[in-house]
Amino acid sequence: MPNPLISTVIPTYNYDRFVTVAVESALAQTYPDHEVIVVDDGSTDETRDRLAPYEGRIRYLYQENQGLSAARNTGIRASRGDLIAFLDSDDVWYPEKLAMQVRYLEAHPDLVLLATEHREIEGSDVGPIDWPRVDCSRPIAARTVTFDELVIGARFGPCGVVARRWCFDEIGLFDEGLRSAEDLDMWIRIAHRFPVAMLEIPLWRYRIHDANMHHASARMETNTLRMIGKVFEGPDALSHSTWLRRKALANVSINLAFGYRDSHAYAAALSKIARSFLLWPFPYAKTDTRMKHLHPLARLKFLAVVLSQAASWHLGLDRPRSIRLGGSA
Repeated sequence: MPNPLISTVIPTYNYDRFVTVAVESALAQTYPDHEVIVVDDGSTDETRDRLAPYEGRIRYLYQENQGLSAARNTGIRASRGDLIAFLDSDDVWYPEKLAMQVRYLEAHPDLVLLATEHREIEGSDVGPIDWPRVDCSRPIAARTVTFDELVIGARFGPCGVVARRWCFDEIGLFDEGLRSAEDLDMWIRIAHRFPVAMLEIPLWRYRIHDANMHHASARMETNTLRMIGKVFEGPDALSHSTWLRRKALANVSINLAFGYRDSHAYAAALSKIARSFLLWPFPYAKTDTRMKHLHPLARLKFLAVVLSQAASWHLGLDRPRSIRLGGSA
């Protein structure tokens, strides 16, 4: 039986300094049956010129700027593969990533979406990646990711995802009205109907830099709340559980608090922490999420840290250095 063809969709917008590294990591995959589709969402920098040397090795599609969801959808529509993989243009893959995921999906034909863990790259370094040693011949551990977990916020980045092409015909494409949280919206919609799992091994790297989407806290808030509203409101609501909604909104509040804190908007961060306790002051069961920063004690610790940082900032003392206490890509 022939290997399934994988279509890798790489949306990009004004990331000429990163995009070739992402493309190289896609082309370096050891899995042989693989096409790479780069969707340029109206870049005004040197993206087109940087990608010109890859003509014949990738499919380059240009469109007027419409947003990340629209760019991914363009790539899905243009795809020829039985499987769709996603790679953001500022992130990179481990060379065996697709091979390992296909092997697992072939062994689990009921599975519709398979994600993987990740590690982070600090700053704008585009040099060689020091990948951990991975024994690709050994069995791979995976865990089921439930609908409730995803609604609460146990998210995984799109760069770790491989999904069966037909599922997008069943549940639709990315919501082009969402300018962030569109990936979690998609995974929730898939998990509502089909089995989803995650390999417990880091097979891609998430790049942290000043232009990351999570820095736009106000936009994240608007779109994340709209995404949660889609789950619980209207005639097509996926769930009517009051408790699940409160836990989901508490998680949204605490994650927004991280973003506002990193932007030195301390009043907003403190209000989000307080709101998280009003919505759900209790521990989260392990079956709900693995995110330790949602535990009440972790939230109280975060509250103390934000209060300390706010005092230092407003008193003109040493400007606080941004720290990461939890969350995911």
